[in-house]
Amino acid sequence: IKTRMALAELLFQKGDFEQASENYNLASLKAITFISQNRELTPELNENTSLNQKNLATLAHDSTYSALFAKEKSIEKQKTDSKSEQRKDIITRYLKTFPKGDYFYEVNLKLAIIYYEENKLNDSAVILEDLINQKTSQEVKIKAEDLLLDIKNIEKKYSEVKNLSIKFNQSSTDTSRKKILNKIYEESHYFENKEQIKTMDARSSAFKLYEYYQAHPQSELGKQAFLDALNLLIKNRFLIDGTQKTIEFIKTFPEFDKKLLLKKDLITSLIEIGDLTKAA
Repeated sequence: IKTRMALAELLFQKGDFEQASENYNLASLKAITFISQNRELTPELNENTSLNQKNLATLAHDSTYSALFAKEKSIEKQKTDSKSEQRKDIITRYLKTFPKGDYFYEVNLKLAIIYYEENKLNDSAVILEDLINQKTSQEVKIKAEDLLLDIKNIEKKYSEVKNLSIKFNQSSTDTSRKKILNKIYEESHYFENKEQIKTMDARSSAFKLYEYYQAHPQSELGKQAFLDALNLLIKNRFLIDGTQKTIEFIKTFPEFDKKLLLKKDLITSLIEIGDLTKAA
């Protein structure tokens, strides 16, 4: 096993990552097989582990992770379906054999990414949700959060994206990340509203959009939602509501570039509802 490891390390240093991975992998399989054939041995370390057992367990762990690392370097140079399957096999072996391994969470994240790339979004999400709740590194946690948000967005589960962005924001202390999560919350809330109004009547839809504006009065999406609400009210002849909201919009956004068109629509609506004083 040690000879294989030494050869693998030499090949890795020479940049022959594929052959290095193959030799690390052979060392890994040999070490794990030896452990499995001896019931008194285990790949996990504790205070009662003998020196020889520690050496073997360390070799098994390190050779398995090194086989994965070298395989990924090989894939970076030239990706093939065969290499990708081999990488997946090594990942599965690592996770199964070393549930308390030094890189367990990092390797588990790699599997989640593979499932994501294979469009197995549910399988990926299950792993990511578990990772987020574990005491793992900040880097793994953030990557898991971002990938889970991406999956939910792909699936158009905007309510879940919104709620997750709130949750992740509350647990973060990084100012720049909180800003990103606030943006995700704002956008997912907007698209959540867009989905909800598909089953509403025009007036209810308009006020749902107006509610979004009230929740995000400083954002461009909030402004757009307000404008969409106006268009719905005017288009569907809810003239009293439409004129009230148009007046509010013009006062709130005096620099709006299409203000003259809004004023024209406002005057027309006021004339139709008989409010000639305001129209004048």
